[in-house]
Amino acid sequence: MRQYSYRHDFKRGLSFPNGIDVTPDGQFIYVTNVLDDSVSVMRTSDNSLVTVLTNKIFDGPIARGRFIVNAPPPAPSPIPTLSEWGLISMVALLGIVGFMVMRRRKVAA
Repeated sequence: MRQYSYRHDFKRGLSFPNGIDVTPDGQFIYVTNVLDDSVSVMRTSDNSLVTVLTNKIFDGPIARGRFIVNAPPPAPSPIPTLSEWGLISMVALLGIVGFMVMRRRKVAA
């Protein structure tokens, strides 16, 4: 695991920086801004602000400088159903059973 040492005074473009994270290759730094619920992406090679990520998902609780984002809802799972031939077979079987029950009642009466 490579370790990087980086020191820079981030004064512009940040709104109360609270947490920092570095990409595994050391090319970018992500800084969480608490006051405006955003994440600033900075390039380490020239100390420039690349972009500021703003999204409603960042508007929430914060833990140690990282935004806590709710997990997306689970994908819908398919509900097993009968195929067309399975449904036809079930109707035929129920029809035969119903016919037999009706015939038995007539004989008993």
